[in-house]
Amino acid sequence: PLDASRNVEAQYARGAISMQTGDLETAEMWFRLAAGSGDWASTCHLAELLARQDKVQAAKALFRGLDTPAAANQLAKLAVRAGEREEARGLLLRAAEGGDAAAMGNLALFLERGIGGPADAAAAARWRRRAQEAVAAAS
Repeated sequence: PLDASRNVEAQYARGAISMQTGDLETAEMWFRLAAGSGDWASTCHLAELLARQDKVQAAKALFRGLDTPAAANQLAKLAVRAGEREEARGLLLRAAEGGDAAAMGNLALFLERGIGGPADAAAAARWRRRAQEAVAAAS
């Protein structure tokens, strides 16, 4: 059997199982261990877990300092959860410009609906098209 104290995949699995069974304290411990080893999925799950417990600032701290489009997209999700729509829109733009396809699609939605700033149907259409192209290129 895998020694979860040393194996990041086992730590992630233990965190996921604990989360599914509602043992959030244990899930947080396992996700924190795996995230500390640089596991991206564990970092995202830990952030989601913290946000569910109204610890949005602690969740945001996990992604601050990570200068990647994916981190900016995760920060945008947390900003939305905190009601910080203008900040979320700026983060989505940064992530989308960096090539994050999910952020491109989310930014298109923000632009289409005027979330966090003025609506811009033309820009929304451009970002939606870029998101579709990015997804197609990744397939």
